[in-house]
Amino acid sequence: MPKGLKSLKDSLSTMQRQGLLEQSQKEILNKEEQMLLSNQKIGGTNQNLTVAELKAMADFYRSRLGDIVSLRMKQDEKIKN
Repeated sequence: MPKGLKSLKDSLSTMQRQGLLEQSQKEILNKEEQMLLSNQKIGGTNQNLTVAELKAMADFYRSRLGDIVSLRMKQDEKIKN
């Protein structure tokens, strides 16, 4: 394979992975929004969370889902190769 073609294929692959990551990050934000809009489900039906508790849960949720997305992408790369 010519060097220039390999470089282009590598660039395309990188851009595709970045696109998948961006889409996954968008999904995380959508899920976080759903969680925030239904915060009573986190604390139970009879308990309201404070803003600090809700923020801590949202931060954890975003962080953990981000980790999951990254790990899943790495796993997909291993499977693909």
